[in-house]
Amino acid sequence: MGLEAIYKEVNGKDLPEAAHIRLLKLKEALGLTEHDALWSFLVALDYYQKLYDDIPARITETVDASIKISTEASKRTMWRAEAAEEAKLKRLREESRITLGELNERIVQAEAEAKGRMKTEIETFLRRTAEGVFQALSQSVAEEAAKVSEEKYIFLGLGLAAAILVFGIVIGHIL
Repeated sequence: MGLEAIYKEVNGKDLPEAAHIRLLKLKEALGLTEHDALWSFLVALDYYQKLYDDIPARITETVDASIKISTEASKRTMWRAEAAEEAKLKRLREESRITLGELNERIVQAEAEAKGRMKTEIETFLRRTAEGVFQALSQSVAEEAAKVSEEKYIFLGLGLAAAILVFGIVIGHIL
């Protein structure tokens, strides 16, 4: 069976030009013939190489989407909290029987409470978002792992660890 037929049988599609050039270079370097039994093995390895080449881009897309969602949600949460605190401060200022000193004390206390609530809400949101991202990444990795031999699980684990590390760094910068 020729190279193009083996590739089509393994991948379910015609041999792309880039893969053809890459495999022809291997043919020349290894001194293979058109019907050499080693082609099946090399085409299978090329298939797995394509799978692994796609993983970093998928991880990057997932992390970028998660960062965008987290950033937008954090902004909305902060805007709502700021608006609520502004309304509360306005009401406090309008209370005429409160002295200026008492008012200042209440404002400081209200700001401290608001910051505490905002921090808790943001942390809860980021934790839930991270759990969703990690769940999506885990599912994606599990799907990819089902397609790949057991020897390749190490690379998938490293990709997941890198995504977790990047997401952790991003969360660290946000907080």
